[in-house]
Amino acid sequence: MRTFKSFALGLIVLSVAANLQAQSDDEDTLLRALQDEMDRSLAELQLDEEPPPYFISYRVVESSSVAATYTLGAHNRSNGSRGRSLLVAVRVGSKELDNTNFQFGGFTASRGLPLTNSYEELRRSIWMATDSAYKQAVSNLSSKRSALESQTIEDRPKDFSDEEKYTWMGEESFSVANSNEVSAIARELSTSFLGQPDLFVSSATASSRASTTLYLDSEGNFNRYENGHCSATVFAKTQSTDGAELQDATTTYARKCSDLPDSDSLKQLGLDLADRLIALRNAESLDNYNGPVLLADKAAAQFLGLQLLGLLGASPIPVASNPTMAQSLRRNANPFMDKLNARVFPRFIDVVNDPTLTEFEGKALLGNYHVDMDGMPSRRTELVANGMLRALLTGRAPTKSSDMSTGSNRGLRSPYPGNLFVEARDALEDDELRTELRAYAQDYGLEFALVVRKFSTRQDFFSDPVAAASVGFGGGGVMTAFDVVKLYEDGREVPVRPMSVSNFVVSFFKDIVAASTGRTHYDMPLSVGSSSFASIITPSLLFEDLSMRSAGEAKPKLPLFPHPLAAGQ
Repeated sequence: MRTFKSFALGLIVLSVAANLQAQSDDEDTLLRALQDEMDRSLAELQLDEEPPPYFISYRVVESSSVAATYTLGAHNRSNGSRGRSLLVAVRVGSKELDNTNFQFGGFTASRGLPLTNSYEELRRSIWMATDSAYKQAVSNLSSKRSALESQTIEDRPKDFSDEEKYTWMGEESFSVANSNEVSAIARELSTSFLGQPDLFVSSATASSRASTTLYLDSEGNFNRYENGHCSATVFAKTQSTDGAELQDATTTYARKCSDLPDSDSLKQLGLDLADRLIALRNAESLDNYNGPVLLADKAAAQFLGLQLLGLLGASPIPVASNPTMAQSLRRNANPFMDKLNARVFPRFIDVVNDPTLTEFEGKALLGNYHVDMDGMPSRRTELVANGMLRALLTGRAPTKSSDMSTGSNRGLRSPYPGNLFVEARDALEDDELRTELRAYAQDYGLEFALVVRKFSTRQDFFSDPVAAASVGFGGGGVMTAFDVVKLYEDGREVPVRPMSVSNFVVSFFKDIVAASTGRTHYDMPLSVGSSSFASIITPSLLFEDLSMRSAGEAKPKLPLFPHPLAAGQ
């Protein structure tokens, strides 16, 4: 059987290589090295009496990036990089019981590959990574079998799903932007902070990234595609009149730099950021608040990005080496896995993941993708209907509720959405939503309610690592609400210092009592430097009851002298 698989896979890769005539000879050399080493490993790789691999996959990502940062029109720094990495996955045993889904993991190995396509050096690097992954896989399978002998696990799903073979050859091409183009974007964007002496620190960063991915495995799955993104980030920092540090960033993304908003629109991002921070310098402080909160526009999408997306994937609870660890793993499992066919949202909310869509209202959806990291095709999945959780996203690790992949392995700890659409029936216009908010505040006996328009999240800082390092985000999913206002009965809005949502639990999603007719589109990168995104399209959301508290900014002493750009300095 292994010989047949190797032969069949060889035919597929040869066919693919023939279709890549427009590609360089270098890529053909890489494919040949991957195929030859996979054939050899499937035929010969075995440690003593241990089982040989029954599955091997290779994933190669070659990426290039450039970035530039400017302050007030002055060039601060630039950098560029190019690299190639290999991720090897090896499974031993069988699909019913293999080395995966064990508390220590370890069935993959990563390694850098040479950029120069020397067949001999490629084979050596692939060999070393495969050998490392196999040895770890054998060790894990032995430990997993021992653990299963000492405990009873009822209805344990098998470890690897049966899927139809899939081949994907992406047609879209990406190349990293010219460094001069990236610098021009950052330089122009940084000038939006000129004439703003109340901002003590500011910067603008533009970056471009492009990558090519090759994936093949011993089941005959193969894909090749290119990906990329361009980003523009504005960052600023100041202090309030009592010394509290205030800092925020905003990033906009596009697949290519030519698709970014025009220069005036980008500069408006900086102007809006400056206006928010300057308004906060003299804003009121609010120690804590309990009551109705409207997450308006972008804030609703950002909030769902942190609090919901990680709950939408189903992964099996790993086998543990002892009962104490098993109990801990069960306790920390995704709570949504126990809520299938239960209500998790109000009845007027539906949630759908559809990574196959490419745009929403004329704007590109960066959460669109064709294949996941298992080489499986992406699929539309209805997750929540009438507030009831009907399905969860899956990879190739079966669970008790699902034995097939939804094509949702995005390389994170659990399966993850691509394009997430939140839809609301009986939605309200914006003025009606604010009226509803004030009515709830009256019911609570409050003089005002809170409206949040923007959270400051890690994703906003991803394109500027220096700015990200200076922010100091809290753990445990803490988000800072940077655009918060008190909304009074007469319609007055009074800015409030940054606050954070406290003690949020998943059952609070059922406390959403209204939503807007309009929806906001928000693109969220999955990790620093990655071109993988989730796109969230959601209405504004009115929570009947949320707890918020002061973000508690540090208060260093103010500068002794005013900013040199201040009048007369």
